[in-house]
Parts: sequence; C-alpha cells; structure tokens
Amino acid sequence: MLRFVLSCAVGFACCSYSAPKISKIQSCRDLKTALEAAYQNNGSILEARQNVLANHDKITQYLAGFKPTVTFNAGLQKSYNSISNTEAGNSPNSNNQSTGGEQTQRTYGVRGEYNIFEGGRTIHGFKAQDTQIRSLWADLQSKEQNVLLEVIKSYLDILYYQGVCKAYRAALDQYKRAYDSAFEKHKVGEEALTQVKNAEAEYNNALSILHQNEQQLIQSQNNFYQLTGLEAQDLQSVDFPNVQNMQNIERLFEKAKDKNPNILNVILQHKSAQYEKRTAEGSMLPRADLFVQVNRSESPSRQDGKADDPKNQNSFPGGQLFTNLFQTQTQFGINVKWTLYDGGIARSQRRLAHEKSMLSRVTLNKIFQQLRQNIRDGVSAIKIYKDNIEVQKAQIDARKVALEATIQEQNAGTKVVLDVLFAQKFLLDAERGYQEALRSYFVAYYTLLSIVGDLTPTYLKLGIREFSPLDHYEQAKKRL
Repeated sequence: MLRFVLSCAVGFACCSYSAPKISKIQSCRDLKTALEAAYQNNGSILEARQNVLANHDKITQYLAGFKPTVTFNAGLQKSYNSISNTEAGNSPNSNNQSTGGEQTQRTYGVRGEYNIFEGGRTIHGFKAQDTQIRSLWADLQSKEQNVLLEVIKSYLDILYYQGVCKAYRAALDQYKRAYDSAFEKHKVGEEALTQVKNAEAEYNNALSILHQNEQQLIQSQNNFYQLTGLEAQDLQSVDFPNVQNMQNIERLFEKAKDKNPNILNVILQHKSAQYEKRTAEGSMLPRADLFVQVNRSESPSRQDGKADDPKNQNSFPGGQLFTNLFQTQTQFGINVKWTLYDGGIARSQRRLAHEKSMLSRVTLNKIFQQLRQNIRDGVSAIKIYKDNIEVQKAQIDARKVALEATIQEQNAGTKVVLDVLFAQKFLLDAERGYQEALRSYFVAYYTLLSIVGDLTPTYLKLGIREFSPLDHYEQAKKRL
C-alpha cells in the first residue's frame, strides 16, 4: 500500500503547476517579448505617461506672458425722465409746461496691453515651469526603468523556480528508486527498517519542498502577468550579456551622471528652484505696460413736448425731439506699477526658493556619492556571481559523479541507502545553488544597467519605439 501511495505521489508531483488559463491571454516565452509588452501596456507606465502629457498645458500659462492681451468691453444704459411745470391762475398767458423722454447710452471699446518690463518674472517663470515639466520626464523614465527591472526580476524568479522544480522532480525519481531498493533489501534482511523509513522521510521532505517551490512558481507567474499582461509558459533562459564595457567604474559614473533619471531629476529640481528665486526677486521690481484703448459711445435720446405750441418752449414739430450723440475716444500710453510693500510675501518666496535650491544641491551631492558606491557594488557583484556560476556548475558535475559512485557502492553492498540519500541531497543543494547564482548574476547586471540609465528599449534593442513626450510638448506650446 505504501508503495502504491508513493507511486501516486510521484505522478502528482511530476505534474506541472501553472496559473489558471484565461481566454484571449497571450503567452510569453522570452524576455524580449515580456519587456516589450510591459513597456507598451503596463498600467503604471501608462498612468505616468498620461500624467506627463496632462502637465504640458501648464506651459501655455507662462508663454502667455510674452503675448499682448486684448480685452473688449461693452455697456448699455437706458434712462427715462418726466418733468412738469404748472403756474397757478386761469390767465391765457399762464405757462404750463410738461416734458419727458428717454435716453439710451451704448458704449463699447477695445483695450490692448503689452508688457515691456516686469523684472524678468515672465521669462524666469517660464523657465521654472519648463524645468519642472522636464523633471516629470525624468520621473517617467525612472518609472519605466523600474517597471522593466521588476519584469526582469519576475522573469528570473520564474526561471529559478522552473529550474528548482525540475531538479526536485528528477530527484523524486531517485528517491523513489532508493526507497524501492531499501524496501526490497529489508524484505530479505539486507537493510534495517530504519533505512526504509529514512528513505521514506527523505522522499516526503523532497516532495514537500517541491510543492512549496511550485506554489512560489505560481505566485511568480501571477506577478509576471500583472506586470506584462502575458502568461509565462516554459520561459527560455536568458543569454549571457557582454560585460566587457561595464568594468570601468569611473566611465560608468560619468555616464550615469548624464543618463540616470534620478540624477537628472535632482539637477532639474535645482535649476527650477533657482528660476523660482529669480522670479521672486523680479516681483520686487516695477512693472511697465504699454497700452492702447479705443472707446466709442452712442447716446440716442427722445424728448417729449407739445406739438407746435409757440407759448411752450418744449414744443417740437410732431411733439418729439430726437437726438443722437456719438463720441470716440482713443488713449495710449504707459502704465507703471511698483509695489513698495506687500507684507513680505515676495521676500518670503525668495527665501523659500533659495532654501529649495540649497537643499537640492545637498541632495545632489549625496546622490553622487551613493551613485558611485552603487556602481562599484554592481561591478563587483557581477564578477562575483559570474565566478560563482562556474563554481556551482563544477560542483553539480562533481555531485553527479559522487551520486553515481554511491549508487554503485550501494549495489555492491559497501554503502547503505542513507549514503545515497545524502549524495542526492548534496546534488539538489548544488543545483539550487546554481539557479540562485544565475538569478543573482542577471539581477546584478540589469540593476547596474538601471543605475547607469541604460535600461531602455533602445539599449536593450527591443523591437518597439521608445516613448518621447517632446512632440506633444512642442504642440502644447503652440496652442496659444
């Protein structure tokens, strides 16, 4: 019965575990496809790109300061009046007068203004906003490279668990044979029951570890799907890169200062703070504007009185008098405004911008120091893990030879089953160590690419076009 249970367990353990199938989900087998899918479809990247594009229109608010402003004004006013003058008495010469009427006034005009001096606030405000937008571009590049690095790590995790599971599935067959041999020898008295139970315990332990790694494989596949939208199936191994150009620490450091998006972001923030400081200083200077204003008014009126009465001065032919007055006024000149006291707002803004500039400078120096150390660690890690891969490969070869020799000695009666189990366990440890060394080597390599700023579709030679917000930004600046 135990042998039947063990046989069923071997069959169950050798079944491959994978994430649940979902209809219309594309599969992936190589790293290049995974990176292309993530770069084009990852939700975090798409969200960051849309945020960058949404902020482009802010620049138009500052470009408007270089253009004249034109305003149109119009007004309408209407009034009614009634006047009566009555003299007492019944004399025919008494002068009883009454008059009334209405008056409408329509005004409209155009005013144009153009700034000729404002202390540099417009130009420095524009440069500050332009620098902040480019800082968002650097943030986007950092986000893209972080996501690509996460995809690579997820891919390597799947490769690692695929390799470990494959090794343990192969080991289960060996454990099964060791148990069968111990069981048969125990029946004829050549092995103690202890050896049989040891074989059974080692088999169950290997089966438990296999199940744990298969569960980790499923979780890695799910994480891979969240990053790429692709289903990982029998992923291919990653080719070893050429690291000859990644050994000079100083050259990598100089390259990273120009390409690392985090470095670029801090540099741009420092420049933006300097422009904000100059903008605040400009607000303490006078402002001068040229202006031209043209107004036109039209005032039609109607006055009521008696018709053709020579005794009444308010008598008109037909009883009404219509008039219409037109007036055009043109003004031009210069308006000068100088705020002598604003409660300290401008000086406070200047001090705040200055502190931000100093903080970004300190941050930049700190990042430079950390960058150099990270590059040094990355170069060292690549070399160490590459050497470790060779050591683990040699150890696997040695452990395989030792296992075969131990099995032969067991068949000859000079070794017991426990010796075979130990030899198998040592081989499993070597194979796991080899998979760990592979993963660590590639993670160190691609992490160093990210530090330098080269974890991009162009450098990785992906078959997609690298996203650039520049065209959209130039269009936004022309929308005035």
